[in-house]
Amino acid sequence: MIRPFLVALMLAFAAVAAEAKSPAGFVVDIAAPDDVDPVGTIERDGKALPLAIGSTLFAGDVVRLEKRVEAVDLETSAAPKLRLRPADTPYKIEGELAIGDGVGGTVGRVIDMIKAPDGERGGKVTTAARGDETPQLPGKPAVAQVLARGETVAIAFAGGKGPYFVEALGPQKSLGSVKTQAAPALLPIAADAPKSFAIVVTGADSRLDRRLVRLVERLPAPPAAMLDGLPSAEMRAVAAAIWLADQGDAYQLAAAGQLAALAGRYPPARRALAALVEETR
Repeated sequence: MIRPFLVALMLAFAAVAAEAKSPAGFVVDIAAPDDVDPVGTIERDGKALPLAIGSTLFAGDVVRLEKRVEAVDLETSAAPKLRLRPADTPYKIEGELAIGDGVGGTVGRVIDMIKAPDGERGGKVTTAARGDETPQLPGKPAVAQVLARGETVAIAFAGGKGPYFVEALGPQKSLGSVKTQAAPALLPIAADAPKSFAIVVTGADSRLDRRLVRLVERLPAPPAAMLDGLPSAEMRAVAAAIWLADQGDAYQLAAAGQLAALAGRYPPARRALAALVEETR
């Protein structure tokens, strides 16, 4: 489960709520040389705070970047997709996200999951393979995973050595398979697939992992109020996947798949996926 990642940000959003002040946006990615530290500052109430992936921004904040920074990506209520370069700063943050009562904890979970580890830039965070291990799928082996019927699922996994063979294995026959050099593997789940089967991932050395799967017509989805206040469609999709993962052990494979589908083009999804997969290893 992802709850160990959540405590610090939930406390931070509790403090925000106590001040009756909603955030205006977030820092979602940073491109800069490794030796540039800090990459910039957030000026707030006369203080200069270090800028980092996952930093929460408020109206009136002023962002300043160091000269050697390539770019910083922000998502705010006023600019859902904003790329700042040093020449664009100082940049004053405006607006306020429409985050309703009781939603701050959900937003806190999202921001905590998309943070990069200390000292790492967003692009470096991956679900890196460990060649001396068995490939591992998300979720507990003893818990059947829930997937939606008739969808193409991105099967996320970590560890082992490629190429990998990923297969949906029914009681009497294969329901589909794909060979891939790295995760994720896109695997269609036919509309007429049996109600239960197994997902099996096998590495080059024949080490394998499997999860039992139970099909449903549709997966649970979070209330719209939990997503509407987030600035971009991509972040709303990440929030929905993290919410799904938090519904129980049976949804880890589906949630990881939703994140994996975004991970190639949206760095916050890649970091959230890495955190989710690592937690199950």
